[in-house]
Amino acid sequence: MGSVLFASSCEKPDDKPKPTPKKPKVVEIAYKVSSDTKDLKLTSLIVANTKGKDSVLNNPKLPLEAKMKAVQPKKGAEFYVKLKADKPAKLNFELMIDGKSVNKQTLEIKDAAKDEIKYNHKLAK
Repeated sequence: MGSVLFASSCEKPDDKPKPTPKKPKVVEIAYKVSSDTKDLKLTSLIVANTKGKDSVLNNPKLPLEAKMKAVQPKKGAEFYVKLKADKPAKLNFELMIDGKSVNKQTLEIKDAAKDEIKYNHKLAK
């Protein structure tokens, strides 16, 4: 019985390194909004937050760039900006991830009293 204990206590420890858990990649997400319409004032601006909640920006002024850090979004993730302005205008939207342009669109507010613009982009699957 002594030899059995001795044999089991002499086993070599596992020399293989244990894999370290991968940390999710963090990226910078930026929404850019601009317009050529002179003296355009935004009355509300809401951007999609990567944590499933909307972020309201108070007193937004154009041109604007809203940035946030987030875990690398998965394919199919949806990004959007909703806004209202004080007069009719064309607005330019751009979504950037880590400084690279992912999507650009120009949308128009025709009736400022009624229209809310929603820029929407879904990452390709």
